[in-house]
Amino acid sequence: MTRMFGGVVALPVLSCAWLAVGVGVAGAMYPGYNHLTQFISELGATGSPVGSWVNWWVFFACEVPVLVFVWQALRRLPHSGLLVAGLVLLALYALLLMAAAVFPCDFGCRADDPTTSHQIHMLTGVSAYLAGLAGLLAVSLGLGRMEQRIPRLAFVLPVASVLLLGVSGTMPDYAGLGQRLNEGLIYAWMIAVAVRIERLTTPSLP
Repeated sequence: MTRMFGGVVALPVLSCAWLAVGVGVAGAMYPGYNHLTQFISELGATGSPVGSWVNWWVFFACEVPVLVFVWQALRRLPHSGLLVAGLVLLALYALLLMAAAVFPCDFGCRADDPTTSHQIHMLTGVSAYLAGLAGLLAVSLGLGRMEQRIPRLAFVLPVASVLLLGVSGTMPDYAGLGQRLNEGLIYAWMIAVAVRIERLTTPSLP
């Protein structure tokens, strides 16, 4: 049980909790904000009443534990091609989301005449999700080779995530919900990977 909450596992858990609490607090401070229909990025958009702090103290800050997780995993795991590539992609995922925080989207995140900041935000955001999914898939497959079993969910979860991204992009009434479910799926997968890393790299007690 201590492994579940310690070691590398604590890092993605901390990142997830930081984001969830931050988004909850920011949403409560944003008059009329709707978590079901509005993107998370709208909290930090240009002109948002909470954008001055949410981009740095929530969106940027919550990726720091992910980068530390990647560093710790690289130190613990054998440097096989799949594992290293997957962890590098996870680091890229966190860095791209940090960039998205530095370049906020335009108010409402649905601009007809987008600014440069909005375009960078959208490009880095989509690229981050793709890098994160590819990274988690590669790490899962690499860990599966170590354990001599490939997890079936490693092939189901990317499809589920892409479908949720489609919901966010094509169904405005559920855009916020789709994005939040996708964030939750990525974090759940990352935490599951961290649990396996902890189990594989922590010596058993006599």
